[in-house]
Amino acid sequence: MVLSSDHAVALKCIGVSPDEVAGISKYMAGDQPILPEISKKTQVGSSFEPNLEKIVELKPQVVFTYVKWPDPEKLERKLPDEIRVVRLDLYNPETMEREIKLLGRIFGKEKEAEEYAEFWFSKIREIEEKIKDLKEEERVRVYYEHGSKPYHTCSQGSGYHQLIEMVGGINIARGLVGGYPEVDPEWVIQQNPDVIVRDLYEHSGFGNPDLQPLQEATESLKERPGFGEIKAVKEGRVYTFAHSLWGGAFKNIGACFLAKVFYPELFKDLDPEEYLRKHLEKYLGVEYEKVKGAFIYPELPN
Repeated sequence: MVLSSDHAVALKCIGVSPDEVAGISKYMAGDQPILPEISKKTQVGSSFEPNLEKIVELKPQVVFTYVKWPDPEKLERKLPDEIRVVRLDLYNPETMEREIKLLGRIFGKEKEAEEYAEFWFSKIREIEEKIKDLKEEERVRVYYEHGSKPYHTCSQGSGYHQLIEMVGGINIARGLVGGYPEVDPEWVIQQNPDVIVRDLYEHSGFGNPDLQPLQEATESLKERPGFGEIKAVKEGRVYTFAHSLWGGAFKNIGACFLAKVFYPELFKDLDPEEYLRKHLEKYLGVEYEKVKGAFIYPELPN
């Protein structure tokens, strides 16, 4: 049983059959484009509020969920002893390789897990190699904004901060308190970032080819009072990403998109869409052209 898309994607990518999945989070019904079989499984609440009665009814051997969510009082401390709970994140690059390989051991898919982990990190390692010699003054200063919460950014301890810094950006909010602090509009203007990125949760990503929602999100941010004076706005470096490439199992793809946005000359030969195509077709068994969606606006620099 899986309580998140991240776990389901990782399982599928190491060759675990969808037939072995008994139930899913209610939020995974929207994963139909990339997980057509798993997304139809019985829903058992969510990783925040699991439905214990339904979980017990389905009699799984193992429930996979996040390290932090849900609280143990809502899951393992209320389940019978014969149902094991395994907590993995499968979205954090710092633990991703270890967690993929652990899944491989659990399901007897060690070789497949080893191969998938190598693929997952292949482009990230290339990016890290290219940016390692960048001087501090050569690195772009970045403001990230949460798509559904205006002026909520990210700081140290968050996955978004980690992603920005991993590909060579300087997160202007890195020193603020809390993983996702709220900032003042004037503060953003004063910081004058080189690049602004935000993500969009709805109406974008896999199976959603319409660019308009991403475009509207980008333009509305640029039109905020005073934002016309920000360097990123003046130079046309304000981008909105589909959240599906920002978090979770596709964070390796998001890293490639960000690298192109931050350093177009340095990564002119990097092809994030081709990397995404291989991820989908080789490891998830879905045809890229059938699930391709709107992932970023404006388009990536050439």
